Amino acid sequence: MNDFKISLTNYSFEVPAEWNIVIIANYRTGSTALGDLLSRLTGLPSIDEAFHYCPSARTGEFESKKQSIVKIMPDHLPPEEHWDQLFNDSFIIGLYREDFTAQALSFGISRYLHVWHQEKNTDAVIKNPSIDIPLRHIIGPAEALWRNQQHWKDCQSFFDIELCYEQLLPDLAKSRYDAMPKLDSYNQKLEQLRTHVERWQHE
Repeated sequence: MNDFKISLTNYSFEVPAEWNIVIIANYRTGSTALGDLLSRLTGLPSIDEAFHYCPSARTGEFESKKQSIVKIMPDHLPPEEHWDQLFNDSFIIGLYREDFTAQALSFGISRYLHVWHQEKNTDAVIKNPSIDIPLRHIIGPAEALWRNQQHWKDCQSFFDIELCYEQLLPDLAKSRYDAMPKLDSYNQKLEQLRTHVERWQHE
């Protein structure tokens, strides 16, 4: 089997044949769309969040003898008995988002509304874009996301490559997912939240 040669708009890399692809990402970085895109490019199944801490939220089951694309969040690290099987023969992608405030706002909104993905050619998952979500319901999840980001950074030495969400946007548009629709108050909430993020960055 030949290696997988991945050519994207801003990145090119090669994944050894018969290796898994592991995406280590924090929430709201386009990781689901990236897994779907890589699945289309390689033909490998994307089992997405196979190690979600909540068993009912797991989207697939990792099988050590079946090559696949797996997504892992910093708070979803699998049990140690899977580490050798999962990481030793894997191409590990670290995925991040440059604009953490936009990432945190997306996370807060998704947590509040319990909606996470917008598939192409489907009705908008945010039914009422004029809804006003109190900032206090966004700050808590955003702060948890900030702590999770520090755990993501602890994994950086294991990454074979780091990919940036903003640089991937032209390619993610080819996945089966669209960017989430924005609330009418998006820009206002973004500026309000940015003040808090700047404080965390300097603490």
